[in-house]
Amino acid sequence: GKASRRGGTHNADHTALVKSCHEWLITHRIFARRRNVIAQKIGTRFVRSGRPGESDIWGVWPLCVGCKSIGRALVYRGTHFEIEVKTGAGTLNENQELFRDDIEEAGGLHFVVRSMRELEAIFAECHK
Repeated sequence: GKASRRGGTHNADHTALVKSCHEWLITHRIFARRRNVIAQKIGTRFVRSGRPGESDIWGVWPLCVGCKSIGRALVYRGTHFEIEVKTGAGTLNENQELFRDDIEEAGGLHFVVRSMRELEAIFAECHK
């Protein structure tokens, strides 16, 4: 895969899984958007978009019947969530851990997803 400046890799498997996760969320009427953190040189300037460590997908928890307990959080509709997609043995890097901590401290949810099955399990109660 292509090595990034952060030391992670984004290969075809990662890109395909991010796309599949996003499409599944949209198909199930869950508000979600893909996010790309980029850094590039434009002319003589170096331009960065986004914060290093931001997750691949963000969204808002869907309308569910009642609420759902996930780990230590009680989740109601309208809760912000982040999904970091990992393939292989990939783990969160330091920037991703800091971002996760910031999201959780602010009351949002952060998930690491390695497969479509994991994604579907997170939202299973909303589609019974």
